[in-house]
Amino acid sequence: MANRIPPSVVAHHEAGHAVASYFLALKIKRVTIIPSGDSRGLLEHWPMPRWFHPELAEYGDVRHRYLIERHVQVFLAGPEAEARLIGRHNWKHGASDLDSAVSMLSYISGSGEETSARLRLSRIQADQIVRKHWTLIQRLAAVLVERKTMTGPEVVNAINSVMREETGGVFGGVGF
Repeated sequence: MANRIPPSVVAHHEAGHAVASYFLALKIKRVTIIPSGDSRGLLEHWPMPRWFHPELAEYGDVRHRYLIERHVQVFLAGPEAEARLIGRHNWKHGASDLDSAVSMLSYISGSGEETSARLRLSRIQADQIVRKHWTLIQRLAAVLVERKTMTGPEVVNAINSVMREETGGVFGGVGF
């Protein structure tokens, strides 16, 4: 079992993944802060589209590259949200997110140097998502601490509700 991490930290990490997924239009199946095995929490997406074959990305297929880049930003948004909360990166606990990001980037990179450069850019992009939507991440994390697990539609409804509050009802919401 993973080291004991306060539920609020896990919730911010998972809320970072969820909010990034929402704004990058990646459909969420569920998110939980209930530990399982070595995992402190989990955000689960629906399966990749049938057309997705990552090995084709190296041939310059834009759809594949774009989908990979969005998933990498989501992988990295969790550790970025956690770092913003606790004041430092904890890559020991975000190692699987980092490993997943590097693995996905390897499909669209021609070398280790290119993978590193793409990883740096993706971390900047993930950090920008977290900074821009920090209040939303905090609000979703609070709901996650209370509920422990949320379905994708529950996450979308919670985010849409906060967005409507923050925009005085102007935001109509997004449905995935």
